[in-house]
Amino acid sequence: MIWWLLLVAALIRAASIVDKGVLYDQGGFDDAVRYLDSARVFSSTGAISFSDTPHSAYQMPGYAVLLALFFRLSSNPLVQVLLIKIFLLVVSVASIYVLYLIGKRVDGVRVGLVSAALLTFSLPHIYTGNLTLSENPFTLGLLAMTLLVIRMADRPSWRAFFALMVVSFASLYVKQAAVGLVVPALVYLLIRRYPRSLLLRQAGVAIAIGLIVLAPWWVRNYQVFGTFVPFTSMDGAPFFEGTFQRFQPYGSGSMQAIDELKGKGWPASEVDRNRILADAGRARIRGRWSADPQGVLLSYTVMKPAAAWLLPFYWDRVFGISGYWVLRIHAALSVLGLVLLGLFSVRSSSRAEFLFFFMNVGVITVGAAYYLGLSRYVYPFMPFLYVAIAYLVDRTVSALRHANGVTGAEAQESPS
Repeated sequence: MIWWLLLVAALIRAASIVDKGVLYDQGGFDDAVRYLDSARVFSSTGAISFSDTPHSAYQMPGYAVLLALFFRLSSNPLVQVLLIKIFLLVVSVASIYVLYLIGKRVDGVRVGLVSAALLTFSLPHIYTGNLTLSENPFTLGLLAMTLLVIRMADRPSWRAFFALMVVSFASLYVKQAAVGLVVPALVYLLIRRYPRSLLLRQAGVAIAIGLIVLAPWWVRNYQVFGTFVPFTSMDGAPFFEGTFQRFQPYGSGSMQAIDELKGKGWPASEVDRNRILADAGRARIRGRWSADPQGVLLSYTVMKPAAAWLLPFYWDRVFGISGYWVLRIHAALSVLGLVLLGLFSVRSSSRAEFLFFFMNVGVITVGAAYYLGLSRYVYPFMPFLYVAIAYLVDRTVSALRHANGVTGAEAQESPS
């Protein structure tokens, strides 16, 4: 059944590409366009750029380098983007399969199939999956890391550890959010009573691998900016934008405020720009706190996380389906999944796994609260909610079958 489901997923996503057009995200999705532009520049010059900045650390370089491979395969712009869209389709289907494996490990084939089905038919994921955004390959990396950590706990070995290292640092080079998996993974391994001596040795090796793998990026950033940039130089922008957000992440006036800052003098170095935006963001929080502390607390503890999880990244119709129902279904699944994750972390036959998922979700939720509550940022973590929903479906079906079995047995034993 999983192979049939993956075939359906591939066909739906191929139909989505046809429906919206191969060049659809070239018409105004700034981040998607910038990723493609960065890939073109890297393919021709070998420089890591972003937007109009020739040497940038605004994003981790992995995705641009990956996309650049497709610009080497053809000189035709349409064919280049078509190859990238096919690649994103494969990545999307692979993510569904890895989610199936995670669900199957949690509580059997039925949980795996329902989890995979929820991701297969999720319109926000179908829509976002057709855009050249880093969240798409990161979803696959995040799910693969999660599966490998669970398998490490099941069968401790150096082979599983090195597989995890490859996937983890590849994911980190795509998106720095991969760092957030470290603490949940360590807590999970300790709960599963992973051999302490082996864990310490592997942690030491992981640090050494990290220093070796990240060193080229660090050296390059120091040469460009004259200072240490461990991951990206973009933290100040989403942090500043987040100080304007109450619920809706857009139309808050943050872009106008950034333009005003630019008018006062905008340094050439994006590291200096990041510092200016971070300082301005902290000043705004202090000002808001003095005027309305309750409003600040509400924004950062409720409104921004709620926006990230409840508002789907669904800016246009897929197959003509209105966003009216997509919004409501997505919000209902998010609330249900979050509640179930917390519940099953305490009471279920797979408490350790659900706690692992819950901690991962918690880390990105804190990030959305601190920076900008944007649904696109939490999409890679949404499959964890689907596993919890699938587990509920499985428990419900089992309970109904048990009840019907008992009723049938009682009927057979009745004197009548």
